[in-house]
Amino acid sequence: MEITDIYVAASKSGGSSVGYGTVTFGDILKVRFNIMKTKDNGRLFINWPSQKGADGTYYPQVSFVQDEEVEDKWAAKNAIEEPIVKEFNKLLGTNSVKDDKPKDDTQTPAPKKRAGLNFAPSKKG
Repeated sequence: MEITDIYVAASKSGGSSVGYGTVTFGDILKVRFNIMKTKDNGRLFINWPSQKGADGTYYPQVSFVQDEEVEDKWAAKNAIEEPIVKEFNKLLGTNSVKDDKPKDDTQTPAPKKRAGLNFAPSKKG
């Protein structure tokens, strides 16, 4: 199933959560996510939905299948997360996953929809 839409927006709450959004697959499945930033090196990563269990542990609601036969076991996960981080960096006007601040107001892309940035890598139809 291919990605048909990516929506990202910057978070104003501060802390390790720097953004949020949705990714749509084949125009039939939409998954929400948070964009997080590590404290040690500032790298961005996607925090997929999880649910807190009765034992206080968070359990993932989205899982990626690892293909043991393929050299890059996380190819599917990377194929989904890399375009999301790329679009988030475009929203902020940055080129690096470590640099999350816009260079200036003129380089931040204008929001297209819902105060965020939408991306459609494939054409419908």
